[in-house]
Amino acid sequence: METCRDVTGRRARLVWVDDHWLSGQDVEPWTEIPLWRPAPGTWAVTSRRAARAGLTCRPLPETIADTWNWMSRENPMPHERAAEIGINAAKERELLAAWERYRI
Repeated sequence: METCRDVTGRRARLVWVDDHWLSGQDVEPWTEIPLWRPAPGTWAVTSRRAARAGLTCRPLPETIADTWNWMSRENPMPHERAAEIGINAAKERELLAAWERYRI
């Protein structure tokens, strides 16, 4: 996430929130927070077999830069549910404030 922030030139403040707490806050996994899947085993995968078969990966900053350039185009991948992706700014502010209160 830090590399994403740095490569895109954004000034986001990253806040790491406990999965269990967030699960109880009426947040839609994957849709409101992309790549957040709290279900056990979701990320229990390995790329070892792919690497043995010859998979090579580009450096992360290069992949992020190319993806950001693609995503920055107007409507890079039209989809009927595009408006549903991401969290509403007001809800994000409420969640961050609630998380701060919870941690105290």
